[in-house]
Amino acid sequence: MQGNVSIAMLKVACFYLVFTPVTTILGNYLVETLGWNDILVTVMNMAFNLVMEYFYDRYFVFGKTIDANTAVKKEG
Repeated sequence: MQGNVSIAMLKVACFYLVFTPVTTILGNYLVETLGWNDILVTVMNMAFNLVMEYFYDRYFVFGKTIDANTAVKKEG
């Protein structure tokens, strides 16, 4: 069974539909209101994005289709 690329990309778009406004508002709050260093906030945001998107993609977007090659499993 092969995954559907259109559905996968829609799921990724939904992730960014939530992630982008939340991190933009939070990042602006940390820099403008609390006086955090803007480069530090950007680096933290990028690291958070890396971790969150990896787990989101791994378990939600592609969770059922990863390691789905049954022909290779039967040979081994």
